Amino acid sequence: MTAPSRYQSQELYLQQGDISCYRGVDPLTGLAVLIYTFPDRPTVAVGGLESENVPGILVSTFDDNSGQVVTAYSPHYGLVAPGESVVDDHFTLEALRAVRDAARTGVVHGDLRAGRLLYAQGHVLIEGYGVPWRPVDPDVTAPEVAAGGAPSLAADVYAVAATLLLLGGDNLSNEVAGALRSALAADARKRPAAATLFADVRRACGGTLTPPPRSFEELTLPTGSGAAGTAGTASAGTSRPGSAPPSRADRESAEAGSSLSATRSDFQLDLDFELDVGTPMPEREAFPASGQREPGAVQPPATRPPACRDSSPPQPRRRCVMYCSCASSTCVLPSLLLACCAKMSRINAVRSTTLTLTRSSSVRSW
Repeated sequence: MTAPSRYQSQELYLQQGDISCYRGVDPLTGLAVLIYTFPDRPTVAVGGLESENVPGILVSTFDDNSGQVVTAYSPHYGLVAPGESVVDDHFTLEALRAVRDAARTGVVHGDLRAGRLLYAQGHVLIEGYGVPWRPVDPDVTAPEVAAGGAPSLAADVYAVAATLLLLGGDNLSNEVAGALRSALAADARKRPAAATLFADVRRACGGTLTPPPRSFEELTLPTGSGAAGTAGTASAGTSRPGSAPPSRADRESAEAGSSLSATRSDFQLDLDFELDVGTPMPEREAFPASGQREPGAVQPPATRPPACRDSSPPQPRRRCVMYCSCASSTCVLPSLLLACCAKMSRINAVRSTTLTLTRSSSVRSW
């Protein structure tokens, strides 16, 4: 075992059966490490498990019927006791992330219990990955493993859920506690996978997108159909028996809303036509004369000019369309036609003011 000899053992950290764990140091960097020795093969190679909640594996070797695993270690991390305030929903989510990342690569821990969870400044680590553990705490051991079965990913899910419920107690929310209890099924096939349990707890902790408020459904977009639908709803509501008849002002307001909606729709059609002036229009199918129309021929729809063409804008049409587009995207008006007229009125006012100031300055110069 040439590689592990680089690390120097200092004191015994844990003795569990034929597995020994020592606190050590890397003489090249001076960093603290944990050195595990056991008479079996490691369960993970260097780089085989990457997780922010699992200490990095520095060495994983097997030689002469003896295995050794060296992991990073920080003396600032310590154990937590049941009922401590730090064991909350966030603590649970951090621990489950480690189990999820290990399950993605198929790495089984085998002895997940309170003595494996280390905590410091809001961060949780699960130590011992890579070592072929056997469980020693019957309170958090899966039934199939307690009956003599081999450790598995499903048994790890059971053990971590039972451990977190034991440590968290009343500090856990009802939603998180309920998600953890779903992993305590006696049948391993009925337990959620590690990734599913992590997603359920994250959702219970508020780690997903917040749904929009109820008032979001009541938003009314300023479209012609919406205005018409609103007017129709109002008129239908006033026709119910037992209600007061609509006043003259209400009828005039409904008629004005309907006309503005029609004007907006027609102006939008005309705007689309004007923007596509540079595109050649397809040939329109020629219909024979009215006296020579073939039987069964489709009658062409009657066309009429849009309502906005009846009024001449104060600027050339191309510029008017451009200003209407700008006004419709920056302000909310009853129709694009009114937006165009308002924009032209402001431009004419600025131009007349500029012309007046220019003339005044010319007179003063004389």
